[in-house]
Amino acid sequence: MNRVAFALAHLEPGGAERMAVHLARALPAHGWQVVFLLGEARGALLDEARALECPIVEVRARHWLPKTDPAFWLNACAVMGRMVSAARAHQCRVVQAWSFWDEALAVPAGWLTPGVRATISCRQNPGDELTRPHYRVIRAAANVLADAVVCTSPGVRRAVLARESFLPRRVVTIPNAVNVERFAGAAPFERSTLMPDAPPGAVLLGMLAHFKPQKRHDLFLEAFARARDIAPHLRAVLAGADLGTERATRRAATRLGLDDVVHFTGPVAATERLLAAVDGVVLPSDFEGMPLAVLEAMAAARPVIGTRVPGTEDAIVDGRTGLLVPKGDAAALAAAMIALASDPALRRRMGRAGQARVVRHFAVPRIAARYADLYARVSGFPRIAAPG
Repeated sequence: MNRVAFALAHLEPGGAERMAVHLARALPAHGWQVVFLLGEARGALLDEARALECPIVEVRARHWLPKTDPAFWLNACAVMGRMVSAARAHQCRVVQAWSFWDEALAVPAGWLTPGVRATISCRQNPGDELTRPHYRVIRAAANVLADAVVCTSPGVRRAVLARESFLPRRVVTIPNAVNVERFAGAAPFERSTLMPDAPPGAVLLGMLAHFKPQKRHDLFLEAFARARDIAPHLRAVLAGADLGTERATRRAATRLGLDDVVHFTGPVAATERLLAAVDGVVLPSDFEGMPLAVLEAMAAARPVIGTRVPGTEDAIVDGRTGLLVPKGDAAALAAAMIALASDPALRRRMGRAGQARVVRHFAVPRIAARYADLYARVSGFPRIAAPG
């Protein structure tokens, strides 16, 4: 069994972290075992990774230290040393970094580790970490050492090729994946627990996204308030961890008079049960890579309203599996909400089409096979065909 090291800051349930655990479960069928190199051994997905009997090494990264503090850079050097030691001890053949600071440390560490044949960087979205000059220097150095870059959508790949110096053959597109079995046919939460005062016939829209500026909860509420003028039976559930904007979002809901029709749940571990309870999902982000919130909603046979941005527009087939609207357009978003609220048959038809699309293109076994092909190509170790 060959080994690939996954470098991540933690295993809190974000998109990259969920993808890493999905792959850790599926890759052994292709001859690869995952070794987790975690900046901090914490997160709701940690027990799941341990249950897979994957080696887990805490490298004690301190990404939260100010970058102007010499302690940050001393810690960075120590972390690279621990990564080299761990990758060597576990005989890893490939090192894969899932985010910017993981890449800044893990790619050089992989290059320095005897026995590592290849290093891989990941680009999760087109807004990736190039806003500051010293970030661009760090990324350029990592780019020299990386053997391949994985982009989560064609739009992200186009952005990478436009702004970074790469040969096109080194930049590949492998989308995020979803565990279809988890979401198809899941038992729903009771509506009364999500929206106790909802009348019979209420249409419940869900937005499953962490509270941060990129996700545009403010736009969701503005459009939702407009939509309720036409479709007063609409209700909404907002689920996600607060990464900076939840308080402002709650204030906006109060200002718009939506306190009785919008419910804030906080983080939800059983997202499959929440998706089974809603009638549709909305994600009005300003940018994405390949949003798991969209793929999971489609796997649960729920129609999705999303913005026409790279990643989201690669997942949703407009008019067939959901509806796409221009970025930042509250009027268009409200019109899409009204369209779903007023047509149960449309919701069912789009939900079924979305689920079929996920099974064909985004199921975990299919995506794991593509990663195994990539590891075989960059490392020179032959791929093992999965049974069946």
